[in-house]
Amino acid sequence: VEAHSALLKLSITDAGGQGPDSVGFFWDEIDFSFSSMSGVDSLMSDSASGNNHSVALSGLTRYTDYYFNAYADNLAGRATAASNFSFKTLPDLATIASPTWDGDTLHATITDAGGQGPDATSFVYSASSDWTNPLSQNATHDNGEMAAALTDLDAGKRYYAAARATNIAGTANSDTIDFATP
Repeated sequence: VEAHSALLKLSITDAGGQGPDSVGFFWDEIDFSFSSMSGVDSLMSDSASGNNHSVALSGLTRYTDYYFNAYADNLAGRATAASNFSFKTLPDLATIASPTWDGDTLHATITDAGGQGPDATSFVYSASSDWTNPLSQNATHDNGEMAAALTDLDAGKRYYAAARATNIAGTANSDTIDFATP
């Protein structure tokens, strides 16, 4: 399972004495029943023979619950699992605008949280452009706005900084800016 795709797999343990004529999957964002299939998406398996079948779903919505079930048809009829299964797509990494410095506080805007979170925000900064001995300061975040006051900076020095936002997809970094302390 990824942010916008998933691979569904089915292993048929008993084909009823005859291989399946067709195998496929149904899925939707709403838990469905086979008696009300209106609007439910479906795909046929990549193979109608053998015991192992799969379909690749794409175009899914990030960080969303999906419900699915599989079917196998042969001369005796259609077999399905007794109940649906579910999965949740992953979020994307957050997108963060370049930070700004107002003289004592770094600010940044999370322009896209990736569908989830963020769980943590911070700024990393260093007095060296090659990021030797970087420091980190946790940031407050509210409605996509991040801020962190930096109190341990030397006066009259150039610093380099980037914003970070972490969700379950991982940690995203903004572009790096440089600024000088007064």
